[in-house]
Parts: sequence; structure tokens; C-alpha cells
Amino acid sequence: MGYAQIKAQKLHAAIDDLSLTDMEQVLDFIGYLKSRSIKRVKKQESKAKRQAAIVKAMEQLVELDVASRFGDAVVWQRDLRHGSCFF
Repeated sequence: MGYAQIKAQKLHAAIDDLSLTDMEQVLDFIGYLKSRSIKRVKKQESKAKRQAAIVKAMEQLVELDVASRFGDAVVWQRDLRHGSCFF
């Protein structure tokens, strides 16, 4: 008998000793635990999607050669600070 089966049997035995009200609370808690793990998976998926979108946007910026429009970054930054750079 595997470890998971032993744990499942112990869980079943513990639940069988509960009142009906307590059994309902256990079921409710199980639902809560499942929803929490689903949220965690969705969060990981959305994080991966955001990361992919950022990578795609950066690749597009490279393709468009946006950085070359500003010329020397140090000069551009200095001009921006001194207010002599207008768009």
C-alpha cells in the first residue's frame, strides 16, 4: 500500500468520526484549498504571459531601432535635464 493510500485512509477515518456540520466545513475547506492552488497556477500563467509580452515589446523596439533616434544617450539625458530637449 502506497503512502498516498495510507494518508487517504487516515483522512477518511478522521472524517467519518465528524459530525455532519464538521464534514460540511471540511468540504468547504477542501474547496478553498483547491481554489487557492488554481489561483496560484493562474498567477504563474499570467506572469509568464506578461514576461512574454515584455520580451516581444523589447524585440519590436530593437527591430524599429528606436534607440538610434535619440543619438548619444548621455547627450540626450543632459539636454532633457536642462530642458533643451523638446518632442
